[in-house]
Amino acid sequence: MVAKSTDGGASFSPAVEVVSPVVPIGFGGLATNGRLFGNFRVNSFPRIDVNPVNGDVYIVYAANPAGPDGADIFFTRSTDGGATWSSPLRVNNDATNNDQFFPDIAVNAQGIIEVAWYDRRLDPQNLRIDVVKARSINGGLSFLSNQRVTSVSSFPAVGFDPIVNTSYMGDYIDLKAITTPSGRGLQFLLSWGDFRRVVVTSGGTRPDQDVFFTSSR
Repeated sequence: MVAKSTDGGASFSPAVEVVSPVVPIGFGGLATNGRLFGNFRVNSFPRIDVNPVNGDVYIVYAANPAGPDGADIFFTRSTDGGATWSSPLRVNNDATNNDQFFPDIAVNAQGIIEVAWYDRRLDPQNLRIDVVKARSINGGLSFLSNQRVTSVSSFPAVGFDPIVNTSYMGDYIDLKAITTPSGRGLQFLLSWGDFRRVVVTSGGTRPDQDVFFTSSR
């Protein structure tokens, strides 16, 4: 659902009609916080951004599609200020049934859209994780070929927070268009939780959680 403010957030309109029905990803957990292989929690939280060129509104989210594939990335757009929305478009272009999850979206000063997410297409066992992104240069009507961001696939690292939630993985990706003194710029800034570094502790050998960052134009 989407609610709209035209007064800087002082008030919001009632939520519009459903943007899209969503079947949550994951299994074996709460209705909105299931888990994927590797025993880490996931969700289908949406991310949103606005095109600074024409005011179009874009949303991405992860959903469980029909069939054996448990988690894909979907994109929808509104060209009328959020009143109506396009049919969801699958952004990940893999031919596998492996997981894609935790997407984020950003739009730069030229109206170019980038979407980034965690992706398991390269692992036949559907366990090792990469970060993948895709770009649209036509306002989300279509996306160019997916591009791998990470150079190393890694197993998820969980169990670092035994008090609040034992199945945190570091969770989300953050993707933004750079802000310059004159406004939104052209560069995309991307950060994510990366688990390629393996450490040896008194409890054994395990992947560690690190923060990675990259930028692109």
